[in-house]
Amino acid sequence: MAAILANGGRVPASDLSPCLALDRRSEAIYAGSTHPHPEAAVRSSLLRIAVPLLLAPLLIAVSGCHLLDQTDFEPARPPPHVAPPVPDPESRAALLTIEFAKPNLDYRTAVTAAIHLVEARRPGVLYDVVAVVPDTAGAAAGRSRAAEVMTAIEAAGVNPARIQLGLTLESARKIPQVRVYLR
Repeated sequence: MAAILANGGRVPASDLSPCLALDRRSEAIYAGSTHPHPEAAVRSSLLRIAVPLLLAPLLIAVSGCHLLDQTDFEPARPPPHVAPPVPDPESRAALLTIEFAKPNLDYRTAVTAAIHLVEARRPGVLYDVVAVVPDTAGAAAGRSRAAEVMTAIEAAGVNPARIQLGLTLESARKIPQVRVYLR
């Protein structure tokens, strides 16, 4: 104790026991070169982590884009209008069957009444007007009769785009007909 008092109250390092002296220079976290400014080292390591995390959503968003071309500025074209296929006339029942046995047949009132009844129940229905003739010699006359029936349907208030004309040959049929089918 006298040595401590003679030294001005200081204890010489040689007198300290080994358990009190901690030399940490050999430990891994203190070994090697250290950054001269530890705060800057923390900031730079945070930037190395944060920048990729911030840029990842941007890279994901940009990868889903496509290059602009003329198709981006053109209006979308509507799909082409395709009329539904005409079913086989033999497999469906006709709404009207007009037989042209007499030369001046008045069928317009019956056609108008039938069309009004159909339009009241099924508005927007499509009509197939089919001329039925025995042979090709009567095809021209059959077409003109079908056109007359189509005109009568139009006069009843049906849009011409909803009416389709057709011609069928039936060799067993001797009297020409015009049949009106619904689609």
